[in-house]
Amino acid sequence: MMFTNKELLEQWANDAKRREFANNYSVWGVWFTQPELGLAFYKYDLPGGGRLIAMEYLREPYSHERDLRAEDAIQCHKLYLQPGKYFIPVSASEHEIAEKLKKLKETLSKEQKQRDRQCRKCGSKCFQHKQDGSVHCAFCMSVQ
Repeated sequence: MMFTNKELLEQWANDAKRREFANNYSVWGVWFTQPELGLAFYKYDLPGGGRLIAMEYLREPYSHERDLRAEDAIQCHKLYLQPGKYFIPVSASEHEIAEKLKKLKETLSKEQKQRDRQCRKCGSKCFQHKQDGSVHCAFCMSVQ
């Protein structure tokens, strides 16, 4: 599932929500499974490049988890941050992912403000950026 930039801005509003986004990986949709190993992978392609990957796996209970039978499996997951083209199998902490999402949120927020910007004179959202660095309204040609 892909989210719009506005939805991502809401979901990445604060640190707790960014961590929740990463841990709620099942809404991203299954990317692929490896049934022989009991693995399921989920991915979310980040705006501007990069990807979040979650690997879901089963493990046997530890000996101190006495309320579970030995044949009961416990579902676990690891999160990965793929910054470029190639996947590096080094798990990322929630903190690393939250910081990456925070930086992406700041970028998306700036882009959204540019899109929502209106001309002070005519209310148009169409701007022309000139070589001298000035910004003009495409309709009324007023300098912004």
